[in-house]
Amino acid sequence: MKKFPSILTAALLAAGALGAADSGADFLLLEPAARAAGMGGADGASGGQLEALRYNPAGLSGLDNLDLAVSEMNAETDWNNSWAALGGKLGPVFVAGEAVVSNLTSFTLYNASGQAFATANVGSQNIGLGAAIPATSWLHVGTDVRYFHSQLYSYTSQGFALDAGMQVHRKEWPFSGGLAVQNMGSESAYISQSDPLPLLVRTSLQADFDLYQHCHVSPRVDVVAYQDSSRPKEVRLGVEATLYKSVFVRTGWIVAGDYEQACLGMGVQWQNLNLDYSYQPGNELGASEWVELRLSRP
Repeated sequence: MKKFPSILTAALLAAGALGAADSGADFLLLEPAARAAGMGGADGASGGQLEALRYNPAGLSGLDNLDLAVSEMNAETDWNNSWAALGGKLGPVFVAGEAVVSNLTSFTLYNASGQAFATANVGSQNIGLGAAIPATSWLHVGTDVRYFHSQLYSYTSQGFALDAGMQVHRKEWPFSGGLAVQNMGSESAYISQSDPLPLLVRTSLQADFDLYQHCHVSPRVDVVAYQDSSRPKEVRLGVEATLYKSVFVRTGWIVAGDYEQACLGMGVQWQNLNLDYSYQPGNELGASEWVELRLSRP
């Protein structure tokens, strides 16, 4: 029999808190996209990507085309997360919007006598809008704001989260760096007292170089530090190898205190269409899989 406390614990763990203290808004930490998840979420220094909305909004710079991304994540414990984003260049500004829906499969509640008395739903929905602008030829800045709503059985909560970030990159440099503050804001209480948002600072470094004529390699590292001292610092390592400009192989590793998690991914590109897949073999929620479709229109 599934009981409410165990399912609630699973729902909170789904946010990827990595063994840290749980917040009612931990769903803000969910990995949205297959490409980034395959590299352990080490994506805070990448530019020209829609998933910058979740890692560093300054990375929206470089969206010269109209880009569309749709991604679906499923975990073994019946948790799923759907993400869609659209963005491009509007004059001198790069803009993008996103929508995210996360749900745990409905489950039955039982009383002390073991009798079923209700069906419960756990989930969240949020929409966001971000923008980035090149402050100089080598410095990009960006921000995004998200409105979210979540439900836990008969209780609901809502609020706003704000991210702000910057990236440093010169065309002649093989390195780029990023710094972002994420999840500034507040939410309403489920019952009587609201939880603080999982406020964090993300520091990122990425390198790009050609290993040989048809192989481009991009190693990267993100360090994530939470305002909540009970949450361990996360080190996210990732690497992406691009073969013949159309095949992508990715791997990542997440370390947070005593928690460790491997990540694997791959992708293919055909003209303006990308198909990406990533896999995490196991954590508190069991194995997780992401599938993502990206379309870039000139």
